[in-house]
Amino acid sequence: MAQQLYKATHLIINGTTIPFMEMGIDPKIEKMALWHGSYGSPAWLSNQGQKPMKTLVTPAIASTITALGGIRGAVIGANVTMYLGQWSGLAQAAGSVHKRAVINDGLVVVRGIRAPGDKYATMALDVYAISDGTNAPMIIEEGVAAPTETLLDELFFGGPMKLGATFYETRSWDYNANPKVDVEFQSGRGWPTRVDLTSDEPVFSADTTDPDLIADLTLAGSAVADAYFFLRRATAGGLRVADATETHISLRVPAGFGCPGETRGTAPEKVSQAVTVNARYDGTNAPVIPDVTAAVA
Repeated sequence: MAQQLYKATHLIINGTTIPFMEMGIDPKIEKMALWHGSYGSPAWLSNQGQKPMKTLVTPAIASTITALGGIRGAVIGANVTMYLGQWSGLAQAAGSVHKRAVINDGLVVVRGIRAPGDKYATMALDVYAISDGTNAPMIIEEGVAAPTETLLDELFFGGPMKLGATFYETRSWDYNANPKVDVEFQSGRGWPTRVDLTSDEPVFSADTTDPDLIADLTLAGSAVADAYFFLRRATAGGLRVADATETHISLRVPAGFGCPGETRGTAPEKVSQAVTVNARYDGTNAPVIPDVTAAVA
């Protein structure tokens, strides 16, 4: 009997379909083995507990930020569903022959953004599943119909960095949220019943060709206010959207600490200047504030 082929096709977060590039489903089983008796091999094997999760990478950064309501993540409300579409020769098979993995309760956490200047930017996320007290953390359903198709209608490239009123061109920049997530088992259950984002440490790392950053930030680094990192929107069938058009993305750091990194260069090559900006909570504003209707200005 021929084995069926499936492709990862759709991801729905709290009712919004998010086009994605990569995905993973990990049961995260913690195996338990006990040795006793007269033999040297385990006499007991079982599932001690598991923390199922999904991972994904998407270029649909604006849609994802909107669906999550921010840049940190979101509690799963309407559920997170990932579809595996059965393939038939040249196209997806018709009818209710597909599979889906459904998480009814848990947490979506943004890991970060990679924003090269010469390739489209992507956002990485983790989806943590917990039991809602009735259902398993992740339910695999078979024989389901495919959802309505949603095609990618947005793409972004790494744009400039702005520290105060000064713009700096970048070759690329990355955003790393450094999230710390606690998944907790309670009362002897085999599935977790609580998940929390207990802390994060947002940091931006940029690669530029401007050694003036050393003078601007000083060798010891300095406090920065209203730092911006931009994602330039691409035009479908064209090049880039005009900077003044408010369809780009900005990530604003109201308060942070900027540090020049290594300055590198060789005799025939131009200088490369690294810089990091760590974001902090200033008592009023979130450390990083996204805007998906920004102009590059």
